[in-house]
Amino acid sequence: SYTIKSVEESDAGSYYVVVDNGLGSTISDKAVLTVIEKSLAYSYNTETHTATVVGIGEKAGTTEVVIPETVKYEGTVYTVTGIGNGAFMGDEDLINATIPNSVTSIGSNAFKECSGLTGIIIHAGVTSIGDGAFETCSSLTAVYFEGNAPKTGENVFTDTPAVIYYEPGTTGWTDPWCDKQTVMIADSRPKILKQPES
Repeated sequence: SYTIKSVEESDAGSYYVVVDNGLGSTISDKAVLTVIEKSLAYSYNTETHTATVVGIGEKAGTTEVVIPETVKYEGTVYTVTGIGNGAFMGDEDLINATIPNSVTSIGSNAFKECSGLTGIIIHAGVTSIGDGAFETCSSLTAVYFEGNAPKTGENVFTDTPAVIYYEPGTTGWTDPWCDKQTVMIADSRPKILKQPES
């Protein structure tokens, strides 16, 4: 293993380690250096121009997280496609989180033991949720899904009192789903009525 004692934001990116022992050289697997931007910490993949949320950054005590679809770093726009394993695990300050359409995966234990988390909105892009992602979120009572039921690992909502809400016209939902009650959201959008002619 290699330890980097200090970095600046400009150091973010992909790196290889070359080891030369006089008989030849070998190149390590690619490693992606994580940096902090604003209130969230990201891991950037410079080849695919994608970013993964790996945790809360500089703003400790953040109660609401709205994950953006894109982040700009050093002039390059990265699409946020994932929430990493354990990204928010044990964050007792977090109350609400919104996950955008660009995110396709929520990692294992991503929100595990977030005891203050009461609600979360998961947009339609999410297709997989890892093991224990929302396990032991003792205050999480409502999870809103805007898309089809994603593939899930084990114990996703274990010891969490959540009810799962989903949109009409989406597929894959059962009752229960992941051992939780599911409720289809009633279509309460306002209707446009024809005005009577005068």
